[in-house]
Parts: sequence; C-alpha cells; structure tokens
Amino acid sequence: MTLPLVLKVQRWRSPGFVLTALALSVYLFGTIAITFGMQGPMNVALLEHTEFTELDIAAIRDTYESRWNAWHRVRSFAAIAAFTLLLLAVFRERLSRPDTSL
Repeated sequence: MTLPLVLKVQRWRSPGFVLTALALSVYLFGTIAITFGMQGPMNVALLEHTEFTELDIAAIRDTYESRWNAWHRVRSFAAIAAFTLLLLAVFRERLSRPDTSL
C-alpha cells in the first residue's frame, strides 16, 4: 500500500495523489492500527487462559466474540474503503491523461 504513495510523491500535484495518500491513511489507521492496537492484545489476553470449564468458555466467548467481531468489521470496512480510494486514484489519474492511443 505504501508503494503507490512513494511512486506518487514525485508527482504530488497529480490528480490521484490526494486519493492515494488518503487510501494509505485509511489502510494504516483502519487496519494496521486496529490489528496491533485492539485485536492483537485481545488475542494475547485470550491465550493467557489455560484451564477452562464449559461455563468459562461460554462466558469468555460472550464477552470476547462480540467485541472482536465489531473491531473486525471496522477493519474490513477500512480495507475495502482504502482499496476503493486507490481504485478511484487510478481512474482519476487515467482520466486526466490525454488519449494517445491513435
């Protein structure tokens, strides 16, 4: 995801630069930050439990699963949004170039 931005830095005034930078920001904060900041620590905390009874498993699942899934939805939406922004940057860049196919 950073490669498109690095390639665009040389042409920072191009039509797709802002969209590419925005896509990178959404990806970094919406997926990477959530993975390392929220879901990673939740997974580590879950691994610390070693002995479970049936009631413990049910209680842990009730509290853990809904919270983890909510963050996963945010992460999935951010990845889709970043990809969409990157596609828009490509199309905008392509449309701004003169047609030289003749």
